[in-house]
Amino acid sequence: MHAEAALYGRITIDEQAKALLDVTVNGDFIYSLPFDVKNRIGTVIRYGSQCQVSPEAEAEVTINLLAAGALVVCKGELGRETLLMKSVEMAEQASTASEQAGRFSVEIPFTANDPNGNRRNFKGYCEVDEEGEAEVVTKIDKDSIYGICIEQVRRETTRMKSVVILEAQLSPLQGDDDDGYVGVVPFDARDPRGKTLRFEAECRVGGNGASEVKLRGRR
Repeated sequence: MHAEAALYGRITIDEQAKALLDVTVNGDFIYSLPFDVKNRIGTVIRYGSQCQVSPEAEAEVTINLLAAGALVVCKGELGRETLLMKSVEMAEQASTASEQAGRFSVEIPFTANDPNGNRRNFKGYCEVDEEGEAEVVTKIDKDSIYGICIEQVRRETTRMKSVVILEAQLSPLQGDDDDGYVGVVPFDARDPRGKTLRFEAECRVGGNGASEVKLRGRR
């Protein structure tokens, strides 16, 4: 086992978790041998392995990255990807995780400050291969966009009277993750005589979470 895992560096086999999985009709024994690897920056990554031993004491070992190990790899890569962002806080667990053909897809929510110091929600999308190599892409959380817009509209309309934001009339967002999104927030207010005034705010939210609104009348 140690010989098979030599390329991973120093390993620690989890003695309590190892187990006999099966005995084949040929008399081969199949064992599960989970182990941990500490990488060069001190992060511990969990791998799994199966060892099949014949009656002649010949062994064959297969090694695979486990979901828990993939999450650790992703969080480490996400930390490097967001190094220039401010006040980054990652969720402890992935919001989604899946495996197909030895590759893991992991989605990790995190928060960070936009250039103006406002707290924003983001997501890190991570792909990890069988060797533990990861690729990460970060994007503003699309589901939080209208929350950002409404928050900005409330700030921009503090001097207006009886402002009512018509959340039921919000239209689908336009744009994409790279260039940001544009949404329109309709709202009503009242003039000094109590007459209803109809407005809308065009809201632009960039990929870094920075927002800008422009108020205008609406029909």
